[in-house]
Amino acid sequence: MAYASIEEVETAIGADTLRAIADHDGDHVRDDAVVLSALEDASALADTYLDGEFPIPTPTPRALKRAVISIAVNDLREARDAGTESSRLMYQTAIAWLKSIADGKATLSPTAPTVADELGLDPGDPEAEGLARVWSRDSARRVF
Repeated sequence: MAYASIEEVETAIGADTLRAIADHDGDHVRDDAVVLSALEDASALADTYLDGEFPIPTPTPRALKRAVISIAVNDLREARDAGTESSRLMYQTAIAWLKSIADGKATLSPTAPTVADELGLDPGDPEAEGLARVWSRDSARRVF
């Protein structure tokens, strides 16, 4: 499930720009399947940073939509060899934000439900504290 829609991408970057980077068959019409695939890939990438802290798929706050759109647009541009410094910077900013969420330095949103919320636990309960991330980069390095 994509965290943003084709229409939201079009609103963010404009119809002409989207058509230019998503017309893969040369008919001067955006290829919706290409855009949707980029959005799904970007959303799946975002899930890798959110998984373990938030239920997946998670409700979509505006900041997450913006991050997914930035990632998808950069991927579409790079696939057409039309990447720009601006799209790369937006991509890097989105990834840095997602990393900061994964590291617990930022939050998805003040109202986004956590795993403890989904299980109906009070954050102060010992059970909720036991929901710490089990799989991390450090634990993966020890396994592999």
